[in-house]
Amino acid sequence: MNLITDKNILDTFLNLCLHIYKEQKYYLDIDALEPLQYSEYHKDNEYGWHVDQGKRLRQDNRVRSVTKGIRKSLVGWILGPIYK
Repeated sequence: MNLITDKNILDTFLNLCLHIYKEQKYYLDIDALEPLQYSEYHKDNEYGWHVDQGKRLRQDNRVRSVTKGIRKSLVGWILGPIYK
C-alpha cells in the first residue's frame, strides 16, 4: 500500500467528493480527507478478512484472490462530524 499525501491531489479528490455529494443531495458536513491509500493486487494476492475501524465505523471486509491481471484499489476516508 502507498499513501498519497500530495495536497493538490487530495484537494482535487475532496472537491470531487463534495460535488458528487451535493449533486446526490447527501447533505454532509465534511471536514477533511485522510491520505488516499493506493494498492495493487497481483495474481494470487489477497487482503484477508479485516475490520475497518474508526470512532463510528465497524465493517468486516476482504479482497478476494486475484485470478489474473492486476487489481488496483484506491481508498479514501472522508471525515466530518457525526451524521445526524
